[in-house]
Amino acid sequence: MRKANRVTSDIQLSVYPHFAFAYHGRSLLVTDRAGAITGGLEGLYEHDLRLLSRLRLLVNGQPPRLDALSPVDAYSSLAYYVCPPAANGDASGQGGGEERDRQVAIRVARFVGQGLHADIAITNHGQTEARLDLAWELAADFADLVAVRSGARQQSAPIDVRWEDEPDGNGVLRFTYRHPQLRRGALIRLSPSPTGTPPDAAAFAPRWDGRCLTCTLTLDPHERRAFCLTVAPVSDGAISPPIFGCDAFGAAPTEADRAARRWSAAATRLETPNPTVQRAWDQAIADLASLALGMGATEAEFVTPAAGIPHYQALFGRDALTATGQSLLFSPVPAEGALRLLSRHLGTKDDPRYDEQPGRVAQQIRDDPLALLGKAPYLRYYGDYAAPCALLVLVGAHHLVVGDDDLTRQFLDPARRVLDWLDGPADLDGDGFLEYYSHAPGGQKHQGWKDSGNGVVYADGRQVAPPIAPCEIQGYWYAAKLLMAEVFFTLGDRSRALELARSAADLRRRFTERFWMPEERFIAFALDAEKRQVKSIVSNAAHCLATGIVAREHATDVVRRLMAPDMFSGWGMRTLSADHPSFNPFSYHLGSVWPVENATAAFGMMRYGFHDEAAALARGVFDAAALFEQRRLPETFGGLQRDERHPHPGIYPDACAPQAWSASAVAWLVQAMLGLWTYAPLRALVIDPHLPEWLPELTLRNLRVRDATVTIRFTRDASGHTDYRVIERAGRLHVLRQPSPQALDVGLGTRLHDLVESLLPGH
Repeated sequence: MRKANRVTSDIQLSVYPHFAFAYHGRSLLVTDRAGAITGGLEGLYEHDLRLLSRLRLLVNGQPPRLDALSPVDAYSSLAYYVCPPAANGDASGQGGGEERDRQVAIRVARFVGQGLHADIAITNHGQTEARLDLAWELAADFADLVAVRSGARQQSAPIDVRWEDEPDGNGVLRFTYRHPQLRRGALIRLSPSPTGTPPDAAAFAPRWDGRCLTCTLTLDPHERRAFCLTVAPVSDGAISPPIFGCDAFGAAPTEADRAARRWSAAATRLETPNPTVQRAWDQAIADLASLALGMGATEAEFVTPAAGIPHYQALFGRDALTATGQSLLFSPVPAEGALRLLSRHLGTKDDPRYDEQPGRVAQQIRDDPLALLGKAPYLRYYGDYAAPCALLVLVGAHHLVVGDDDLTRQFLDPARRVLDWLDGPADLDGDGFLEYYSHAPGGQKHQGWKDSGNGVVYADGRQVAPPIAPCEIQGYWYAAKLLMAEVFFTLGDRSRALELARSAADLRRRFTERFWMPEERFIAFALDAEKRQVKSIVSNAAHCLATGIVAREHATDVVRRLMAPDMFSGWGMRTLSADHPSFNPFSYHLGSVWPVENATAAFGMMRYGFHDEAAALARGVFDAAALFEQRRLPETFGGLQRDERHPHPGIYPDACAPQAWSASAVAWLVQAMLGLWTYAPLRALVIDPHLPEWLPELTLRNLRVRDATVTIRFTRDASGHTDYRVIERAGRLHVLRQPSPQALDVGLGTRLHDLVESLLPGH
């Protein structure tokens, strides 16, 4: 292996090195690495509303020294602290040193879910009495997470702070937000733990001094005291107690939690001697389960994931559809949930405030303060052109995995409404292409794959103003037409199927005429408002490969250009050519590397038979995963060139981690290398495996197609050929070896040979 390609195992990148996170559903806790909330992004959030803007423990006026803090799972963490020496009594007879410094220890277990529950245990390990004045600094500002990120407060009102004594000697602290339209609050209680030895009430009695919640403890030698700190959200006067109680490690207290665990346990398992791929696969399943929003009424809806932590802890249309579609190899259950939830939220009327139109798919559904107050359009926002096509693609792809005609029929009415929107209002000028333009105040300027405000640029670096027809959106539409044609054909509507197939063929022909750049041998980024080609070299063309809209005669040029040094960094494909005047390796869409997009590119390359290039992309992304904590791929990372001066790609400083579609990218990268397609209506699993040298063996266990499951082992031999063997099979399923129909280098003889091989024993 060349030196420039070496992965340094000592590197462990963290997107947020100064923060610790815990999350569950719509609850989020952001602290510093010592577990305190002191400023900036830190806080306890509920539905993107910050309930606490300060939470810090002081012992005798000083913060305790952190020994260790680590997440236990997504919603909980465990920390150990040592009290400052001044809290450790008179240790003059103990010889001082380590014994004095570590005399009093504090254990704090935090559980996030509908507020916060913290188990606090304090133990005097010394031989002398220890007197402790404990104080929790507490404050609330009820800020919106989006406003916290931007540093600009966009909603404010007086905050009432009230302490209420209780008969048992304890009390509750109430923060109440006096906004006329946002009746929110937080209730904080410090009380003896039912699992510990209760202290004397009079000696323990907490009190509020206007800044801190305080209490005094005197601990005898080897004495332990335990108590609980809880923070409960209040909405319109209704208190919602935290869902986790004492000693809740490993708990699954709600049906939604249990559904997520059942889904995780039943997901397809991967086994490989490559430790990075193994860990990335396992982490991806864990992340998708942890991101489950718990929305809706069915088990499938429960496990529909949020987009990412910490910024997108809500239902985002294209994120949910993309992530659950790319992770069909894991399980089809979350895809069903995403289809159900988003079908329920389809646009029903023309409402420019939200870019809503009948049949349009929601870009995001949020109930944060700015959305509730109408200061942002995201209460129900429809400004996205990827999500409508993605919903149709997922209806078709889900049917090809599950093959349940009755279930698929439940999505036909929403699908028809989306098709009507795409065939009508989505084509702004009637030229047969999809163009986006936002009418909503504060809405998304760009509504294609690159949706950041500065992400669409001409070749000279100037910004492109909407309306814009991006190349990848036309590809999504093409794939949506073909997949829905298969669905309608299978369900008996042959005339609609034929109509969609013909329309797709016409779109592909016109796309080639208008978007192909002969001088660049590449696909134009977009057509601008004047229908001129936007000639920047960007990653969007890879999406066109994945959808199959690229003409066969152009595929080789497109793949070669995507893998050129200005586009392929060695860690993955950049969003924008490094030769472009707007290139910035740390820009969201102008030079960074997105795992989800690289998985899309690898899938597209596999479709056209470019297996080596797909494997090179996969290797770059998996090598990058090896550099990040927990082998977890973040939302995006830096676009620095992989060489001796750059042993890691750099970090995009505001990325989400975990991110749902970065987790799903792991499954799609593996699927691309295996050339795996499912055809559940025909009870068929089609494969064309090409394992690279760095991944010579791989087993998929409990892969589901229709009502059958299969375990398949893939192995690469010394000549580079990948063979496969069916290890276990339950139910009726045909496993066939066949290259992609669009592969450029496969003749009839190869197809017949592979088909015969599939019929041999063990295959």
